Amino acid sequence: MKKINKNTLIRNCGFSVRAHNVLYINSEKMGVPYTTSDVSPLKLGDLSKISKTDLKFFRQCGDKTVAEITVLAESAGVKFKS
Repeated sequence: MKKINKNTLIRNCGFSVRAHNVLYINSEKMGVPYTTSDVSPLKLGDLSKISKTDLKFFRQCGDKTVAEITVLAESAGVKFKS
């Protein structure tokens, strides 16, 4: 796996398809405009604008998806909003 950090684009993080789609569809909640193209500027560090609780309320984001996103984000040094 590539070395990831806060500036790594979501599409390059190795998320599952479900986690990837959940994050892109809800990107506006992180201050990044939603786009259907593959060139969205959504970065791993943008997750710091939401809380873990917010993740749980995203459609199609169950416990396993929340865990996947949380583990990868925290391993890159992202701190979720309180």
